[in-house]
Amino acid sequence: MSNFMRVIVITSIVVTIGVLALAQPMDTTMRAIPTAASESSKKPEQKIGVVDVFKVYKSWDVQKKADAEFQPLRDKLQEQDKQISALKEDLRKQKSVLKPEEIAKREAAIKSAERELRDNIEDLSAKIDKTAEELTKELEINLHKIYTILADQEGYTLILDKRAVRYYRPEMDLTERITNLLNTIASTTGTATDTTKTSMSKPVPAATSSATTATSTGSKKTK
Repeated sequence: MSNFMRVIVITSIVVTIGVLALAQPMDTTMRAIPTAASESSKKPEQKIGVVDVFKVYKSWDVQKKADAEFQPLRDKLQEQDKQISALKEDLRKQKSVLKPEEIAKREAAIKSAERELRDNIEDLSAKIDKTAEELTKELEINLHKIYTILADQEGYTLILDKRAVRYYRPEMDLTERITNLLNTIASTTGTATDTTKTSMSKPVPAATSSATTATSTGSKKTK
């Protein structure tokens, strides 16, 4: 037999053995290996929640109390504005019968009142902005405590601001619950951990949000 024929015969034998080997049932131990590997490669499921931080801020009792403290100043500014409007209307009606000197005197008084009103508005706005900044910092601290407790006690791995989320299931929304926990912290002298543990077992009331006005205590961006 020539060398060429020997190679063909040997090759045929090797191929036949390979085909027969593939046709044999796989060893049970070998079959189990991929299954075990796939099980071990599974990542732990993430528990994700979302929260409307701005709504939480507006529903926060501490913010509502601070906002209410500014209300008398707002009322005073509104009264000043009404008085200026009344002076302008009175001047308009009587302008045709008043002397130029009297008209100039009244116009000067109106301008002075308007300057005073602008100054008062700017002063109140500055106070409101300062209070909002302080409250936002306090809110961030308390929210971090609540997030940590939810992670430790209930296995949450991620809590996102709703404004940054395109889609979420309704059951993922923690806004009302976090608002309730935040107000529980604000109404007690205990630690954040103690009050949160207690309130977690209680029904969560619907969150409410205060009315927003141009001079209300607005929230800064909260992480």
